[in-house]
Amino acid sequence: MGDDLAQILVAALGIVGTLAASLLAQVLSQKAERERRKAEDETRWLPNRFEVATELLSKSGAVHRKLYSAAAFLNAPSGPIEDRPLWLAGHMNLLAAPEAGVSGIITAEDREILLEMQQEIVEELDAMEDLVSRITLLSTEGEATAARGMHEALWNAEGYLEMYAPGNLAYPAIHSAEKAIAEFTAATRRGLRVSTPTDGTVQEPS
Repeated sequence: MGDDLAQILVAALGIVGTLAASLLAQVLSQKAERERRKAEDETRWLPNRFEVATELLSKSGAVHRKLYSAAAFLNAPSGPIEDRPLWLAGHMNLLAAPEAGVSGIITAEDREILLEMQQEIVEELDAMEDLVSRITLLSTEGEATAARGMHEALWNAEGYLEMYAPGNLAYPAIHSAEKAIAEFTAATRRGLRVSTPTDGTVQEPS
């Protein structure tokens, strides 16, 4: 009986060991599969995010340059924005001001040019809304927050042009938009895990 019991115990231990090894292998396999899927989820949208972020950044830079160009037409005296009717012939924005311009402030030709530039900027900012929405869906929370902040900063700067604000108000708003663009760029680089080789070129995520 002793030998039989020993054989039974040895066989049982062998079975338990086999089952334990099988269970461990299964657990490790499931863990590896979860990690693989997690890594895949984290990287599969990177090319899409890169393309959307690049397009938004390009358009934001173009709008920012146009804001600076348009601001050169501002000739309102320094003061609070509430005083704009004083230099716009009683009106609250440039569009409502006389087509002939305002003597000593803006000529009819400059008014027309500035209004055309404003219209272009507004159309481009409207078109950027779709890109900001895509980033909100595809990217990290940090990237989404930075994208919205950048978009709002550009809209804010455009608003000062529309109101024909003095330079002491318009230019700080444009500078704030430039800072917001830099913050979006930094947030996007972190989110996309973009590396910078020694030659200074930027590698696209694979």
